[in-house]
Amino acid sequence: MGFRQILQPLLVMLTIAPAWAAPTDHQVYRKEREQAEKREREAEAQSSKARQKLADAELSVDSAVKDFGKASEKYRLAFESSPEWTSAQSAMKEAQANRDAAVTPVLDTLKAQPSYKAALEQKSKASADLDRLRSAGTGTAQLTEAAKKVTDAAQELSRQELEAIKADSNTSTTVTKLAEAQKHCAELKGKFNDSLKHTPELAGPRDALASARETRDKASVELSEALQKEKEAHDDVQVAIDRERGHKKKDLKL
Repeated sequence: MGFRQILQPLLVMLTIAPAWAAPTDHQVYRKEREQAEKREREAEAQSSKARQKLADAELSVDSAVKDFGKASEKYRLAFESSPEWTSAQSAMKEAQANRDAAVTPVLDTLKAQPSYKAALEQKSKASADLDRLRSAGTGTAQLTEAAKKVTDAAQELSRQELEAIKADSNTSTTVTKLAEAQKHCAELKGKFNDSLKHTPELAGPRDALASARETRDKASVELSEALQKEKEAHDDVQVAIDRERGHKKKDLKL
């Protein structure tokens, strides 16, 4: 066999080899779609793990809160039975009773006014319209507008009530005294909670609670990141599917 006869088949094979090796456009788009779907499955698996991790962390926080509550119970009981706290609580209850006694007749008078009746009717109508739209499966835009009307009507009622209370000096005074009594109780409770942060006997359960909360917060961030990656992977799949479908339609037209 001559040299030319040997060389010719080799040249033919080299010429057609690239055609064998090069994938078609359809194969390329299909592979891109399959790779995107694989990434999506991996992202879904990661977000599922992150979800479980956060759920476990929440349980750990709940457990740590209970443990801290048990450990600090004797301190809480001592605080709640202290003269300062019981006196503040009694003063707040008295202020609440005085406020209610003063406000009730003022609001009863207001409710008889045409302006208040009109505002109340407007709120009732807006609430009924919102319920009707929800039952009918109305779109988000209309529901948002209907909900805003309910809120606006409720705010108008509150505005009239506050103005009526402010206009009556005795009622306004009782409202101010109640606010002061509530503030005093809140301050005492805040001081007590701060004292627990520095009680040596509570160092163990306090640190355990802080650690559990830190772990929970980190797990929450990880879940947010995982969900974002899952969304991006899902979007990539949709893009790959659209490209593959578009190529198929183009082939059909040809």
